Amino acid sequence: MEQNDRYTATRLSAELGIDNRKMRDILTPINPVEIKGKRKYYILRDVLPHVAKFIGAPNVVDINVERARKTAAEAEIAELELLEKKGQLVPMVDIVNTWLEMISACRSKMLSMPAKLAPVVAVEDSPAICKSLIEEQVIEALDEIAKWLDEEPNESDSRAESGSSPGVETTIDDDGESVG
Repeated sequence: MEQNDRYTATRLSAELGIDNRKMRDILTPINPVEIKGKRKYYILRDVLPHVAKFIGAPNVVDINVERARKTAAEAEIAELELLEKKGQLVPMVDIVNTWLEMISACRSKMLSMPAKLAPVVAVEDSPAICKSLIEEQVIEALDEIAKWLDEEPNESDSRAESGSSPGVETTIDDDGESVG
């Protein structure tokens, strides 16, 4: 480095128009590049961000803070890639596509119900029988969704071992009719 690119506190104070005492406060956290006797020499590019903070300049970037942020982001990305390789992280696109397939299958099943049930229900006189026929088709559609859930590898395996089922179940209310 050339000698003329090094500044003392006094020279920096004069060049930048800042009081000597304040300049010494600004220079406290900065390591000098050279010390000769009692004189400390600084490089302007090391000093300017601290001066900018002092005068309140907007959008001053501290290179050390930005490097730390970049390093943290790179570490986070590496962790996510590791989890993905271990099979512990699933891409969001796969999840969305699976749900779209499930919803589409359910929609198709539900939309086919009126055409399937209309001729059967039309000849029945008893509302209870009509209700039972419709309920049977709804349960069939819900069971199809439950099969999707059973096929997908997830936490349902641990629930199945503990005795609870992730599928759709119907329960009987006090009056003997199924609830859902």
